[in-house]
Amino acid sequence: GTESTKIYEKNRIVTSSDALFTRQHYTQTSWNTKEDGTGTMYNLKKALPASTMDLYPTWTGESHTVTLNSNGGSGGTTSVDATYGSPMPEITIPKRTGLTFNGYFTGPDGEGTKYYNADGSSAKDSDITESITLYAYWTISKYIIT
Repeated sequence: GTESTKIYEKNRIVTSSDALFTRQHYTQTSWNTKEDGTGTMYNLKKALPASTMDLYPTWTGESHTVTLNSNGGSGGTTSVDATYGSPMPEITIPKRTGLTFNGYFTGPDGEGTKYYNADGSSAKDSDITESITLYAYWTISKYIIT
């Protein structure tokens, strides 16, 4: 992103929206007195205190709709809103008789990037920058007959 120091002249009334920074795929949501976000928070578009202080932007990732194509399965979650930079939201996995679900991928046959594990948990943080479709990947279930 584009982050730098912004300095304002003495006695100027500064609102927090005067000094917004930009960061690709994120929206600045507030200011904080600590870089890790654990300090005092200041809302955007509010007057800031009349003292000298260091402020750090806090960010929220963009959210995009992800359609989950069960690829012949039934049940399970059909879509989620994925937030850039955050783990994929938990889902309920689909079922398909005689087959084992192995996750959701960008390609229909387990090709491309894996975003969901076989148990429906996130396989990676979202780096999704537009609405997309992910595809269930299935393998033949193995049965032991005794």
